Amino acid sequence: MKRLCALFVALMLLAAAGAAAEDMWVVNCENWVSLREGPSADTARLAEVPLGALVNDCAEAENGFVACSWQGQQGYIRADYLAKPIAICEAVEPAQARVSEADELTDGVLIWFDDAENAEGESTAGEDVQLMGVDANGSVTWALESKTPYYTELQLISAIPVETQQGRIVLFYNAEAGLAAIDPASGEILWTLSRFEVPVGGSVSWDSDGSGLLALGGNYVTEPVLIDVNAGTVLWKAQSPKGEISWLYEIHMTGEGIECLYDFYNGGEDSGVVVYDTGSGKVLSSKKDE
Repeated sequence: MKRLCALFVALMLLAAAGAAAEDMWVVNCENWVSLREGPSADTARLAEVPLGALVNDCAEAENGFVACSWQGQQGYIRADYLAKPIAICEAVEPAQARVSEADELTDGVLIWFDDAENAEGESTAGEDVQLMGVDANGSVTWALESKTPYYTELQLISAIPVETQQGRIVLFYNAEAGLAAIDPASGEILWTLSRFEVPVGGSVSWDSDGSGLLALGGNYVTEPVLIDVNAGTVLWKAQSPKGEISWLYEIHMTGEGIECLYDFYNGGEDSGVVVYDTGSGKVLSSKKDE
C-alpha cells in the first residue's frame, strides 16, 4: 500500500510538472546563452542557445534556473535569459469586434485602433488594434486583436496589405511579438515570424514589389529585412553601416535596389539615403541627403 501511495504521489508530481511546462524565448543576451548540465553556472555547458531561440518544456528549477530542452537536449538556462512568448494576435468573437469605429484597411478588411488617452494626453494602456473581415452586408465574419503591454512614442502595431502570387494577404505586425500573415477571406493565420526574425522596432515603413517580396524596417533598428511573403521566410537582414545611421522612416523598392531614408546620417548631423542590394542586403551606396 505504501508503495502504491508513493507511486501515486510521484505520478501526480510528474503530471503537475508537465502541466506547468511551457515554451520560452531566449532574451537579454548579445548572441547566445548557455544550456547547462545542472541548475548552476558551475556545471558543464551543453550548448550555446542563440538569442531568439524557442526552448521547450520549461519549468522552474532551483538557483534561479529553468529546466528546459533545446533541439531535443535537456538542460538548464538562467531564468533572466528567458521570457514567455507574446501572441502576435488572438481571435476575437465577431460580436466583440469594434466594427462601428473601424476604418477600411483593404477590400473586405477593417481596422480599429484604440486611442484612449488620459488627462495628460497619454495612452492609458498599451496599444490595442483589431483587424476584422466583413462580408458584402457589412457583417463581421472574423476578428483578430493584437496588443502590447505598454506604449512608446512610436507605433508598435501595424497592418500591411500585400500582394502575393496567390493574391492579397494582410500582415499583422507587433513589435513585441512578431509578424503574422492573415488570409483576408477567412482570418486564418497563414504563417508567423517571431520578433527575433523581424527585429525592426516600431513605426515601421515598408514597400512591396507586388509579387511577394516585402522590405520592412522601423525607427528603433537601422537594418531593414527582406521577406518572401509567399513562403513566410526572411531572406536577409541588411548589413547597415554601423554607428552612422539611425531612424529609418521610408523605404522604396527600385530597380537599383532597396532605398532606405534615414533621419540621422553621419552620427546624426544630416539625413541620408542608403541603398541595399535586393539579392543580398549588402550596402550598394550610402550618401547624405541633398
